[in-house]
Amino acid sequence: MNAKVILLCLMAVVATNAYSSGAPEGACFDMIPQHHVDPQSTVAPYTVSLSKNKIRTGDKVDVTIQGMKRSDTIKGFMVQARVGESPVGRWLVDKNHSYGQTLDCGKGSGNAITHKKINGDGVEKLTFTWQAPEKLTEKVHFRATIALNGGVFWVGVVSDYLSVD
Repeated sequence: MNAKVILLCLMAVVATNAYSSGAPEGACFDMIPQHHVDPQSTVAPYTVSLSKNKIRTGDKVDVTIQGMKRSDTIKGFMVQARVGESPVGRWLVDKNHSYGQTLDCGKGSGNAITHKKINGDGVEKLTFTWQAPEKLTEKVHFRATIALNGGVFWVGVVSDYLSVD
């Protein structure tokens, strides 16, 4: 094998695994991971569900992402609560959590959650807690990017609306 072929193969492996420890800040607004491949155009085999559909300002809600079938595991993700196109609120994640860590998008602090390195075949289901900001009185939807692996991912998986008052 010549050196050029080996170099190209190594570059492909690095590009696919470049963000195995979480989404970069550059993905904050369009939520497209920089995996050097396009998102899937089919309907996502994942759901984003909420433990409640109505809360008060400052309250918390559990948000679960999961595959529709056992084989639809999760190797990577990014989730935000949004009012319109703006991320709001904050994720309550312990620094020692096995799979999740917060990300600061725009002027917010901890207003996105992304994966840490997920080994093996991935996980079937993940649940995280989100807290509404004080004085928020608008409907919120949760928007997710979920990856089956580094080359297969879906952008724009959304939850039902959450009413906050």
